[in-house]
Amino acid sequence: MATFSIPLSLHLMAKGRYVVMMPQVMARLSPHLPFKVLPVAFPGIPRSVSVATLKGRTLAPLAELFIDCACEVAANLHQ
Repeated sequence: MATFSIPLSLHLMAKGRYVVMMPQVMARLSPHLPFKVLPVAFPGIPRSVSVATLKGRTLAPLAELFIDCACEVAANLHQ
């Protein structure tokens, strides 16, 4: 099963015989939950990211600067 739902993943792990993959930060933020973190080396997963704006709205100069910087960083990741 594949899901982006963290609550569903935790529920399945708690109620069944499932192994769950989630961001490492979730384990650090959930020390109260009774699960064991397995040391698995896993390469990063490339994900598509988009910037959305509202039609007919003018972007603030800071927003334009952020978008330009994000595009530059993203372009350098593919080199």
